[in-house]
Amino acid sequence: MTALLATYKDGRAHLNAYLDDYAFLIAATLELLQARFSSDDLAFACRLADTLLAQFEDAEHGGFFFTRPRPRAVDPAAQAGTGQRDPVGSARSPPWPWSGSPP
Repeated sequence: MTALLATYKDGRAHLNAYLDDYAFLIAATLELLQARFSSDDLAFACRLADTLLAQFEDAEHGGFFFTRPRPRAVDPAAQAGTGQRDPVGSARSPPWPWSGSPP
């Protein structure tokens, strides 16, 4: 798995990245691959997608959580696709059933 961190200041990266951080970086990497293919970049996108699913997917109820680790109780505001405060990451998540490699 490839873990992202959300902030960097004074030489220190910290705070776990959110769903949309992973989703947008995956989308950007896929755009880059269309312009300049690299098997290393494809492998990076695959690792990011695997991490996104492992850390944020709500396999029991469908959809994705915005933060990790997953909350113990399902809070509708913490889950993507459930209300006014929906994060954009759910919309940018991979459009196919991800299994570690693209279709």
